[in-house]
Amino acid sequence: RSFAMHSPYSSMNEYDNPNQWGSMDSDYMYQSRGYMPQQTEKYPPTHMLLTRSEYENQKDNDPSTAWYGLDMSDGGFRTIPGAIGNFTHLTSLYLLKNKLTNLPATIFTGLVNLTLLDVSYNQLTKLPTEIENAQQLQKLLLSNNNLTSLPVEMGRLWRLKTLSLDGNRVNDPPPQIVQGGAQRIVSYLRDKVPPVPPLPARKWKAAQLEQTTGPLKFKVITYNVLAESYATEEQHPYTPAQVLQWDSRKFKILEQILESGADLICLQEVEQRQFQHFFVPQLQKRGFEGIHKLKTRAKTMNDPSSVDGCSIFFRTSKFRLEQKIELEYQSLAIHNNIPTGPGLDRTIRRDNIALVAVLQIVAEKGRSKSPARRIILCNTHIHWDPSEADVKLMQVQFMLRELDNITQQKNENNMPLLIAGDFNSEPSNAVYSLLNSGKVDPTHRDWNGTNYGTFSRDGCSHRFKLKNCFDGICQPEFTNFNGDFMGVLDYIWYTSDSIRVVGVSETPSKEEILTQKSPLPNTNYPSDHIYLLAEFEVLSNKRRGN
Repeated sequence: RSFAMHSPYSSMNEYDNPNQWGSMDSDYMYQSRGYMPQQTEKYPPTHMLLTRSEYENQKDNDPSTAWYGLDMSDGGFRTIPGAIGNFTHLTSLYLLKNKLTNLPATIFTGLVNLTLLDVSYNQLTKLPTEIENAQQLQKLLLSNNNLTSLPVEMGRLWRLKTLSLDGNRVNDPPPQIVQGGAQRIVSYLRDKVPPVPPLPARKWKAAQLEQTTGPLKFKVITYNVLAESYATEEQHPYTPAQVLQWDSRKFKILEQILESGADLICLQEVEQRQFQHFFVPQLQKRGFEGIHKLKTRAKTMNDPSSVDGCSIFFRTSKFRLEQKIELEYQSLAIHNNIPTGPGLDRTIRRDNIALVAVLQIVAEKGRSKSPARRIILCNTHIHWDPSEADVKLMQVQFMLRELDNITQQKNENNMPLLIAGDFNSEPSNAVYSLLNSGKVDPTHRDWNGTNYGTFSRDGCSHRFKLKNCFDGICQPEFTNFNGDFMGVLDYIWYTSDSIRVVGVSETPSKEEILTQKSPLPNTNYPSDHIYLLAEFEVLSNKRRGN
């Protein structure tokens, strides 16, 4: 490939001085031949100079005229201007067969979409540590340079599939690691990456209340703790092996729970062995009792110790367990008369569950001996697959029907209800609409054209006046950061006619979490989810109309 330029300036090869490059790039953007996915060239081999405004205005052009590759190979360049980082749309950059001894950091901090970088046949002696920012890189070609070591920050390049180092004398990583290929090298370096500083402590955001709060206040936390069986390098290729181990994560999880001051704890992805041997003994000695429900598959296994499920812990000084109720969505699909066919097949394949606790509020000393107030707490983990939004919707509908039956059996009007968990659904999904508005029409796209009998004909609905605990206070920007996905999947819902929110713990912003330099978990976040925490007050009968 050749890189030519016709402009009022002299030949590009003359601009070896980085100061001269900088002066040019402050006024102009460079546009070389463009590489489309089908290798269609939209520009001639000659170079064109555009003013910055002309370059930026191109963003409104038809996408068919866009270019994603920049070829600056075989040009005799001794340096590359830092302003190359302005080409943030680039996915491919060819710098091979030049005379480069170093690379500007902006290649890695600015070209955030770069998937291929070819710097073969140069004179590079080292790579900048900023390479850790190029986490979209899949192919990095470094053959025939003067490299003797690779920066540990390359351990963050978790998407890297091809790494060419032929013609270098790399001794760090050791030769046996280098011979193992790209993924082996990245894995080796990843375990040596220094931890990033933790984010500042969360702030508490109080709700704007018209009346002072009463005595029946409590905090609720929901937290998907990432089951040990799911914490694998295949699932989390960006996390150091030591950090993924349950023994490294469990006390950090416990520390977050205890520091939250929660009175009611809802945990998802808790394996049977972790519930029995870690959470129960650790939380019991801190004044909690707990209940647990495994996913339905545990019934068919000789050793269900590695099966995960949902746990509820309650502070015994504030609550007493009246009843434990287990919900299995597989069996509920049959009980709700889903007709034989794809709808029934799709729902009974998924063994998700919910765990319900009917709790009595322990009266404080000196208070009247009137009948104990009760609340219902439901903890659930809904099916994960984005392509099965209809299954998620039906699971939540089944749950709401059962909760309705429970409240009616308790014969208590407006019985306070809390629903927490990992719903694996974003606010744009039908699950959120059902919980938030009380209904989902049969025309919603999340039905996926699947027949669920009367539900498909009439839609889904419930009678509860549910509200998201963050509404009107602050909204999380994400609750799960796993690989390529970052979004809100976890919620705490409450019946607004019997409970009100006193305040919530603010969650990190997307901008803040990106300073952690990788998806989760990491040294500061022991799960791929973050916890949600809110404080509630049970309204007295006199104030429920407010």
